[in-house]
Amino acid sequence: MAVWNIRGFNHPDKVFACKNLIHSFKLDLVCILENHINVQSLLDPFFESSHSVFPSESSCHNFHLNSSGRIWIKWNSSKLCFKPALITSQLISGTIWVARQPILQLSAVYASNNSTDRKGLWADISNSNHDNKLPWALIGDFNCCRYASEKLGGAPITMSALKDFNDLIFSKGFKELNYVGFKYSWYNQRNDNPIHIKLDRVLVNDLWLESFAESYCSLQNHSCSDHCPIILHSGLVSQVHHRFLFKNYWSKMDKFWAHLIDVFSKHSVGNPLTHFTASLKLLKECIKKEAWFSINGVKKYLDGLLCKQKELLGLLQDDHNNMRINMAYKEINADIANFTSIFNSWIIQRAKVNWLKKR
Repeated sequence: MAVWNIRGFNHPDKVFACKNLIHSFKLDLVCILENHINVQSLLDPFFESSHSVFPSESSCHNFHLNSSGRIWIKWNSSKLCFKPALITSQLISGTIWVARQPILQLSAVYASNNSTDRKGLWADISNSNHDNKLPWALIGDFNCCRYASEKLGGAPITMSALKDFNDLIFSKGFKELNYVGFKYSWYNQRNDNPIHIKLDRVLVNDLWLESFAESYCSLQNHSCSDHCPIILHSGLVSQVHHRFLFKNYWSKMDKFWAHLIDVFSKHSVGNPLTHFTASLKLLKECIKKEAWFSINGVKKYLDGLLCKQKELLGLLQDDHNNMRINMAYKEINADIANFTSIFNSWIIQRAKVNWLKKR
């Protein structure tokens, strides 16, 4: 998931930047802050469609509580469900469900610039832990920092300005989630009086650290905003298992038929269906040892043939009547035609598979 103060989601460039972020990090939920969108705009079906960032999208917002459209949470409804429990002008807090099970509590924050208004936000956060048995993450733009060292340039920060935010963190036992990337999340984009400050962050409870011990966040490039988008990573490396796909060109390989005959000529023992399944697995193992199993192997072999063809052509320029070279050139041309056909058959097969996936 991610959070980004994008400074206006009403422009096509900002929508594209958000989609690009989702695609780059394979996100399933994004909290978009400071949208600058009027709630009336959402009544237009075209506007809603053009501002969707997931193919199967659900969302919630607090636009009706603030004219600037402060928080808009969007998620991939085919993967998860976010159920809001508390919506204020500075906070949307709720639970993320996966496969009808509550997984974690999430609070998206976009704090006010006014310190008095932020006191109300701190109170809402203190009262928004609806289920203390769930991991809890607060992500967003808190519009204040924790330490004086988190600001460069501008007027120095007084300790009293940091007190309320730190009091909330200590009273609720929040921890700062480990991060990589930029230290300062906001830059005022000015040359005469540059200011860098850490306004955006991720806070978590102890149960989060126990449940997602490898998790961390990363502060990415500002892109089209003056705030860094923050990506919340699980820290888990998922192993992708590719399904086995029979390649039609295998049937043109003599070695394939040799493996097929050898495997299925073995005497059947036990249940015929079990024997058949075991034979298929054995055939798969035999095929995977061959150089032509992968299309990359075929492409590499074809490239080698093309290089050999070029070499033979060079020899024929000097000795065009040489029967041995002419025969070798003829044979290699036949091999190139054969393997080019094999390569093209795989391209066609793959295109058909991709087409069927989208039907």
